[in-house]
Amino acid sequence: MTDIVDRLRTVDISWSQEGELCAWAADEIIKLREDKKLAFELMDVFIKETNRAKKVLHRIAKMQSAQKIAQDALEKE
Repeated sequence: MTDIVDRLRTVDISWSQEGELCAWAADEIIKLREDKKLAFELMDVFIKETNRAKKVLHRIAKMQSAQKIAQDALEKE
């Protein structure tokens, strides 16, 4: 299957306004693909940072729980 950009680029731009539009459309598709790639990279970074933050919050909750247990044990003595 031929890529749409390749098909658009094969239109002879010297003969018609449609050819110029096809060349413009091919450029726009390439830009959109690059933007999509960047968006996925940013989404990956966001997911990794979100997961890291969740792990930190989980550790903080464990520490607070351990601190509460220790405090309760000291108060019972």
